[in-house]
Amino acid sequence: TVSVFEERMAQLEGAEAARATASGMAAVQTAMLGLLKAGDHIVAARALFGSCRYIIETLLPDFGVSSTLIDGRDPADWEEAIRPETKLFFLESPANPTLDLIDIEAVTRIGRPRGILTIRRGRPRALPLILGRICRYQSSVNEVANDRAYLSPRQIRHVLRHCQNPRMGARVSG
Repeated sequence: TVSVFEERMAQLEGAEAARATASGMAAVQTAMLGLLKAGDHIVAARALFGSCRYIIETLLPDFGVSSTLIDGRDPADWEEAIRPETKLFFLESPANPTLDLIDIEAVTRIGRPRGILTIRRGRPRALPLILGRICRYQSSVNEVANDRAYLSPRQIRHVLRHCQNPRMGARVSG
């Protein structure tokens, strides 16, 4: 079942919890809508998968969330883009499609003392929220291709309670 899959993925990654979503963009949207509210600000690297840019530049403003897109390869870019209302850094490294590399540890060190959460689309460890891709995972029944979100204990209840409701459509059925 999906819950067993989520429990095992959390165990494999050493995470407090994991939540499977129906697609990678469902994971990104779930994380952002669960963590941000009107008046918040996000700083994101400009080199992102197009659908991530859509969420940041088109969808989030409809909910009152502003954003600043930066080059991101220089940690100083992240520091300069911070506003008092900044709640989130979002990046891909290596970026899709440019393969730009961002110093994830430096970005996290900039945000953490200010209470800014860093989200990287990919598979790092030691970030509070990781959106990771499962390209092929063989189960006893079938093959799945889904994303999952690993959350720190602080974000688990909030994000999962508000955005992983089965009626929202992002959840994998099982």
